[in-house]
Amino acid sequence: MRESADAHATRAQLLQRSVTAGKRRAAPRRRSGTPLAPCSAMPLASTHTSSFSLRRGLRETVSVVRETATAWWRDDSLQLGAALAYYTIFSLAPVLVVAIGVAGLVLGEDTARAGVARQLESALGPDAARAVDGVVEKASLDPDASASATAIGLGTILLGATGAFGQLQRALNRIWEVEPPRGGVARLVKRRLVSFGAVLFVGLLLLASLLASAAIAAIGSYMPEFAGPAISLARFAASFAIAVVLFAVIYKLLPDCAIAWSDVWVGAAVTALLFEVGKSAIAFYLGRAGVVSMYGAAGSVVMLLLWVYYSTQILFLGAEFTQVWARRRREAAEAA
Repeated sequence: MRESADAHATRAQLLQRSVTAGKRRAAPRRRSGTPLAPCSAMPLASTHTSSFSLRRGLRETVSVVRETATAWWRDDSLQLGAALAYYTIFSLAPVLVVAIGVAGLVLGEDTARAGVARQLESALGPDAARAVDGVVEKASLDPDASASATAIGLGTILLGATGAFGQLQRALNRIWEVEPPRGGVARLVKRRLVSFGAVLFVGLLLLASLLASAAIAAIGSYMPEFAGPAISLARFAASFAIAVVLFAVIYKLLPDCAIAWSDVWVGAAVTALLFEVGKSAIAFYLGRAGVVSMYGAAGSVVMLLLWVYYSTQILFLGAEFTQVWARRRREAAEAA
């Protein structure tokens, strides 16, 4: 009997140990004593992290936009835009003469002028485009003129073409809070050379724009199945890419401070996107504002002035964004 009781007790102890071991296997624990999370809980943690990152990104975006708008207002961009629009009215014809001359070396002057006229008409309307085309024709050099008259005319064109870029350089220096170095005549010559280089670059971009438009039109005529939305998308992409390059060169070369290309490209892309959206809004507004009928014979000039003014505001807003973006990146790098 005693042996039977001992055997029964031994079996009871083994059964108890088996039950205890089974419970431990059923509920595995970390070393800290916290039960392991089931697999179904893992997506919840990932979703929480993703949601936190999204909220943080939205807060950063709102903060950058708010700081950009504040800086744009603080730097008197409305006044800077008015001054730049005034300079541009007198510099536009010389700039277009040089740009058409550069593009005309490849495409021919008539083709280049016709392409400029189409782009002006799409942006300003037919009346303002005809007015600008007439001014450009009168500002062009006469091939039958004497050498002295040609030299004087060329000097006048170059001086007028660089005036707007000089004013733009001063505005960008104010946005970047930069005091231009003093240098007298040497400094003035350098600024004019930089401005003239920008004018020549505008001519190269005009050439690229006309070539891209011709290539897209040729593709659309030979492959009509790709016409319609695909052609519109291709034109938008070409226009956007050219605008990015233009704004990048302006933001990089004109201010009297060193700006990293990585910051310049981000700011140029944002500015180009704003410009592509904004120019449609500007054209929509000017087309329905009745400017030509309101101002009579001067309506075309006023419409051109308004278009340049609104476009400069987009340019300055992009410059402010580039400045805010670059400063935040620098501060983050220094903090790290």
